Amino acid sequence: MENPKRAYAIGASSVLFSRATSILSGVLSLWLLARILTTEDFAGYAVALSVVVMTGYICGLGIERAMILRLAALPPKKNLFVGRRMMQRVLGIAAVLSCVGLVAVVLITSRTGDDQAANAKWIFWLTPVVPATAVSLVLITWHQANHKVGASQMMQGLNDGTRCLLFGLIFLAGFGAWSVATAAIIAAFLPFLVLSLLSRGRSEGPPDEFAAGDLLAGLQFLVLRVSQMGLNQFDIIAMGFLSTSLETAQYAVASRVAAISNVGQLSFMHTYAPRVRRHLASGDDEAIAREYHVTRVLSFSMTLGLALAFYLFGRFALGLFGDFTGGYGPLLILIAGHLITASLGVQFMHMSMTDNLRISVVLRGLGLAIFIVALVLLVPGYGGIGAGLAYVSASVFMGLTGSIALRLRGGPPTLTPVFSTAAAVAAAGLVATALVPSLWIAGLLALTVAVALVAITERTLLQSVSGEVLEAARGLVRAR
Repeated sequence: MENPKRAYAIGASSVLFSRATSILSGVLSLWLLARILTTEDFAGYAVALSVVVMTGYICGLGIERAMILRLAALPPKKNLFVGRRMMQRVLGIAAVLSCVGLVAVVLITSRTGDDQAANAKWIFWLTPVVPATAVSLVLITWHQANHKVGASQMMQGLNDGTRCLLFGLIFLAGFGAWSVATAAIIAAFLPFLVLSLLSRGRSEGPPDEFAAGDLLAGLQFLVLRVSQMGLNQFDIIAMGFLSTSLETAQYAVASRVAAISNVGQLSFMHTYAPRVRRHLASGDDEAIAREYHVTRVLSFSMTLGLALAFYLFGRFALGLFGDFTGGYGPLLILIAGHLITASLGVQFMHMSMTDNLRISVVLRGLGLAIFIVALVLLVPGYGGIGAGLAYVSASVFMGLTGSIALRLRGGPPTLTPVFSTAAAVAAAGLVATALVPSLWIAGLLALTVAVALVAITERTLLQSVSGEVLEAARGLVRAR
């Protein structure tokens, strides 16, 4: 296999391009929606999209994990996809379950009260996103298991980019809310169609093993997936049902902007999963340690840099959408949570790939429960600030317990002095400024210290990976 630095530079370049497209499209989509929809409909759309996307992920029951465990451990075959029969079985199960989920969402939506009419309307309109999300996830995972990380992760950018383009046409044509729902549904199905075409005529049947035990393992993995997705969706849902439309709209924008700071870990995580599974198959513990370190350094460095950028220009960024600058406090708190998570590395992904799934399930499940309880307690009285603090609480719990569990099972150390100090200082500065705006200078100093600490400590690695990224970019240009 390629050395870790080059693999992450090349693999993540595609992913980062997709994420950049997704980020820009997401930002422009929010800007367009703020002008197409009323504040009430804007909030209803944000809540409904979170509901249907979460339902789509849940309906797959996590059974796509079987493809990662079996297929990623095999030597990769250039321009060929293995495990077509396994993928088809998983796809069929996910399709059936997602149809059941769609019906359940419709039935539940029909029972909501008048005070939630806007949320109910949008949930009903967007229900086709449920099966679209479920079947697309299966093909994305299949491509990832075959080490086609770039292609699989480009789908997020394709989804968001297409949705943004359609929203732009709707804005110019002066269409109404129903057309926004139609655009979201079309964009949700597009990844499935594109990945199907990319693999057509380039796949082989075996291996096709898929047993009943994979369903149980999938349910355990589902807890990890739901906890990961839930941390980015349940707060918006809670705001929609426990707060005002204006506060929900402001928080939804702040949440989507804050998610940009987590782009590093999301990008490098998808390269890490199949590579570490391959190292496990060959018993190369040193390579696993190197992979973990590289992933951690790169993802945390990107998160820290973006945190500083949003600290300085967050109000301006939120103001681009309209009257959303009230979300600046929640924005800073959410970014603090992303910093804590990124500083510890891909600990839960590592445990799920090293047959330590059960402890991951327990810890992530407890973390999600803490998050939900905190949302119920804090959102009614404190709005977006309360939702952000709930997120940080869950992030700290899962981060600390996950680090201890990983170390006790022989994994790489995560609570190291440099990263722990940098994350604690930066997160404290962000939260303090969100709660007491007069501490803005102190918060800026804290972020600057954290950036300097990581840059000095990991200077050699960061310079090396930067060189690999530039070389990969030149290669793409020459190829064209």
